[in-house]
Amino acid sequence: MAHVYQSKNRNGKVHPKYRFQYIDYTGRRRTGTGTTSKKETKDIAEKVEAEHKLIRNGYKEAPKAVTKNQMLDYSDVAEEYLDWGRIQGGRGGKPWGKGHLRNRVRHLPWWKNELRLRKIADLNGCLVEVEKAIRKLMRTGRSGKTIANYIDSLKSFCNYCVERDYLEINPLNKMKNIDSSPRKIRRCLTKDEINVSVK
Repeated sequence: MAHVYQSKNRNGKVHPKYRFQYIDYTGRRRTGTGTTSKKETKDIAEKVEAEHKLIRNGYKEAPKAVTKNQMLDYSDVAEEYLDWGRIQGGRGGKPWGKGHLRNRVRHLPWWKNELRLRKIADLNGCLVEVEKAIRKLMRTGRSGKTIANYIDSLKSFCNYCVERDYLEINPLNKMKNIDSSPRKIRRCLTKDEINVSVK
């Protein structure tokens, strides 16, 4: 049964994020970091433990060993990805557009901080953490389109990593789409409005 708790530093100060322990598919006790919410951390822990139980009981394939490529720094590979995009990442081997590049440059460091990514291997099994981060963005009032852009940046980066053998699979393959319908429907100006603006 997954166990949730809060750790303390040397000075006795309680860490704001809850941690959890679970039994992995080999029968060993493992530790993970959750959120500032005990309930959310409990949910994460139970999902992680359930995944490992499926593997242990033979209903799911065990994860493959971490490769040398997966031990590369996330920041280094992200910069490599951005350089590729600046030169030939667009359609027909053309560079990305300015807006597209601006989003990638802003979003990838945000994901690094939000998911606490250090190595490419840290992206493995990140779907639950990504969904949690999306809910956090939603609570700040971000539009569906903005959130979809955040997701697209990370998902595209993961595809890049798969194509270059940095990852075995894209961890966001099973992610559901976000409703990105515009909040306001824009319309064309009427003739009268055009005439007023011309005057």
